[in-house]
Amino acid sequence: MSAPALTQYQNNVGQVSGDQFNTFGQWCVNAAQLRTLTGLSNMMVYMQGFSSALDGGQGQFYWNSASTAADDGGITTVVPNGSSSGAWNRITAPDVQNYSYQVPLTGFSITIPNYTNTLILNPAGTLATGTIIMPASVYDGQIVAVTSSQTITSLTYTPNSGVVMPPSQTIIGAPTTITSTTPAKFIYKASLKTFFRW
Repeated sequence: MSAPALTQYQNNVGQVSGDQFNTFGQWCVNAAQLRTLTGLSNMMVYMQGFSSALDGGQGQFYWNSASTAADDGGITTVVPNGSSSGAWNRITAPDVQNYSYQVPLTGFSITIPNYTNTLILNPAGTLATGTIIMPASVYDGQIVAVTSSQTITSLTYTPNSGVVMPPSQTIIGAPTTITSTTPAKFIYKASLKTFFRW
């Protein structure tokens, strides 16, 4: 076998060589479906979403027979069911463009949902206290923004204790209050497991 070459194919013209088998792009609906396929060298699959099409998890994966990374739900890796070696590795970061809209009361505790990049708070008036828990599943370079229509006088940002990938989190520069003109934005550095205020 030799490395596959880019080739045009036409119906009823020539044949597909053995070197080209399993090099054609395929697609699946979600990570659960991708877990049913063990790949071969040079295989690529487009996944439509983490659990449903266009939920932020869409993107290209390639088969990496040497991968020992754990399945993280498709953020970076999908491991076939029962597989002891090899995994589908993401080529580009997920396209997380989802937001969560909340109408909190004072003393609230809100966890930013996984695969969400913006939390919108719209309380009826000024709140004394509240806690925001960062998402459990985050990828390198993910941006998480928090905005509020009203002042929250004492605001706490907390790492997520149920982290899926990567384990443990740190938050640097988290503000202790928020107003309608002082939103907060963070960027995640996976190698440091840290949210940096941006």
